[in-house]
Amino acid sequence: MKYISSLILLMLVLTACEEVITIDLNEENPFVVIEADLQEGIHHFDVYIKQTKSYFQVGTEPLVNNASVEITNASGETQQAATVEPGIYRFENYEAITGETYELNVKVDEQQFIAKTTVPSKPILDSLNIEFEEASPFQEEGYSVYLNFLDPADEVNYYRILYALNDTFQNTPEDLILVDDQLLNGNPVNIPIFVNTFQLDDAVDVDLRNIDQATYNFYATLSEIIINMGGGNSAAPGNPITNISGGAIGYFGSFSNAKARIVVE
Repeated sequence: MKYISSLILLMLVLTACEEVITIDLNEENPFVVIEADLQEGIHHFDVYIKQTKSYFQVGTEPLVNNASVEITNASGETQQAATVEPGIYRFENYEAITGETYELNVKVDEQQFIAKTTVPSKPILDSLNIEFEEASPFQEEGYSVYLNFLDPADEVNYYRILYALNDTFQNTPEDLILVDDQLLNGNPVNIPIFVNTFQLDDAVDVDLRNIDQATYNFYATLSEIIINMGGGNSAAPGNPITNISGGAIGYFGSFSNAKARIVVE
């Protein structure tokens, strides 16, 4: 009888502790998402703009087609972007100069978003080399591709390594490779594409990018969010760090790069 009474008491306590939790999905106030990578030299510079969608909405994010997009260089000269596709705004053959600061100004309806970036110096990718790796619990047997370059001693540098395998760009979350020079400053660097091993006759194209801090912070926090979303005890994900004022999500960054190709033989 004592056991039954204790069980009833426990059920009453658990029932009393129930609480209805309302989650704010922010369906009425979507965020503007801006993604813009300014490359050193003379290139087409595209700005991608869309909006976040409702949690229950199926499909891709809505594109923003009514934005006004301007960029101002260090001399105060301002250019207006042209719309080339829905949600894509382009500056044709725009020149970005190492060490100079650029300001991006985006207006969507009554909202205004502003961000700045300073173009990093061009990295010098000395060479690529290959080393055979035995199978381990962390990787399959195969060949690792190593990048060799010198990190400048008088700069704070942030790097992103992109690569293509047999002419196919690798762009999964696992392929996001970021490096800062906190422990490398001023030294020769020999670093592998540690997310993959390669096989004989594979052709690997490597793109070493010296990126600005805003780009590094965005992708570093994005990577943390992706990893944490896979854990059962992780906190609710937030948004990646942005350098854009005005309440938008995303980043306006810049980079300089060097490319090389190697075939596994």
